Parts: sequence; structure tokens; C-alpha cells
Amino acid sequence: MTKERVVSVVCLCVAIWPPVAQAQTAGWNPIGPERGTAFVIAVDPQNPSTVFAGTKGGVFKSTDGGSEWFPTNLGLPTPESFPENGGPNINALAVHPQDGSTLYAGPTFISFFGEPVGRGVFASRDGGAGWHAANAGIESLSLLSLAIDRPTPTTLYLVGRVSTNTPQVYASTDGGSTWAVANVGMGTNAALSLSIDPTTSSTLYAGTGSGVFKSIDGGASWTASSAGCRRARSRPSRSIGTYRHTSLPPPLERAFSRAATEAQLGRR
Repeated sequence: MTKERVVSVVCLCVAIWPPVAQAQTAGWNPIGPERGTAFVIAVDPQNPSTVFAGTKGGVFKSTDGGSEWFPTNLGLPTPESFPENGGPNINALAVHPQDGSTLYAGPTFISFFGEPVGRGVFASRDGGAGWHAANAGIESLSLLSLAIDRPTPTTLYLVGRVSTNTPQVYASTDGGSTWAVANVGMGTNAALSLSIDPTTSSTLYAGTGSGVFKSIDGGASWTASSAGCRRARSRPSRSIGTYRHTSLPPPLERAFSRAATEAQLGRR
């Protein structure tokens, strides 16, 4: 085959072969941010092409619908106490429903023993360019969920906990300047998530370890609302906890893991 004929065949194949991107139109495709575990996503309601992601490395922002991302962490706490774990982890993130330049985030670090070490809530008034603490009364809280009252955006709710204590619902009526516990009626049930009724903002729902709880007075009181929800049957766990020290070389780490497993099997 001549050189000219080879070139013609290659060009023809390129021309008729469908692009890879077209073959992936259905389903999900990764869009970034690279090397970042995304815990939570928040979209600017006024400008949907602006998206924020809470990751293991802080807050990332995209202004083109997720095509490109860049970090926006100036003012957020740094992992000086836990440099081996990176961070901060952002597990909760919310954008002001009427002003996309205002957003709230909950930075958390993971201690050497695997316990969450929270820093409460931080707020940004310039689209994430800079952050400041908005955590009076909740300075050590690790956030699980964060929500903003759409008609009254100065009212915020969150689910959080201190270290490994039971997570609770907190509320703020002054844009995050001060916070107070708002879990009357939940008893000792651990709150895990929270959502606001989009049509009646005084109605809240909280997911707990014992099902759903509902509030019709803006979090002042709660009642169980789990009729029909089936509780999953749990099996007793016989596993033991292990901790990983990131400075251990892989062979030594595997040896510790194997020793712990053998010790557990010997007790059965």
C-alpha cells in the first residue's frame, strides 16, 4: 500500500469514527474537581452555572457549570493541628437563595484517632473569595447538614456534633452570628440530615437514627413522623476498630492489620 493510500485510509477512519464524547452522552461523567472527594454540592439559585463543591481539600468553585474548578479557601481554617490528614473537609455547604455571593460552609478535620474535629460554620460574602467565622456558640461543631430558610435567609439550620457526641439540630436567626440547640422533642435520637419545606419554611424534616422527625414551628419542637418507615434489622458487629498512621510504611501497616485480625479471630 502506498504512503498516499495509507494517509487516505487514516483520514477516512477519523472522519467516520464517532467521537468518544458522543458515545458517553448517557449516564454520568466525572467533571472534577480533580483529586477531590466531593461530599456536598451547592448551586447558585440565581446563576446555575456557578457551582460550589465541598471536598477533602476545602471549597472548590466552578463558574461554567463544572467544566473547570478552582479552590476558594482564603480565610477557612487550615489543618495545622492535623497536617497528615489534609483538609479541611467540607461536609456541609449552602448558598444564599437570593444572593449567590453569600454562602456558608462547615469545615471539619479528622484527628489522628479518626474523630471529627469541627470548626463550626464559616461564611463568605463575596462568592467564596474570602471566609470568616460565623460560629458563636458552635466553635467545635462538626457539621453533617446545613440549610437556609428561603423566604427568610437570615434563618439557618444545621445538624452537627462535637467530637463523637450525639448530633443535634441547631438554629440561627441572625445569619449565623449566633446559634442555639433546636431539638426539643427528639430526645436522645441522633440527627443526621435536615431539609426545609420549600412552600412552608416553618416546616422542617430531620432524619435521625430512629426515623424521620418533623417540626412545624421552625425547629422549636419536634415530633416523630415515621409511620410506614421500616427500620432495617441490624446484626451485631464482631469487628474491631483499627487506626491508620499515615507515616507507617506499607509492610508495617499490613503487619499491624494482620495482627489485629488474628487477635479478633482468636477471641471468637
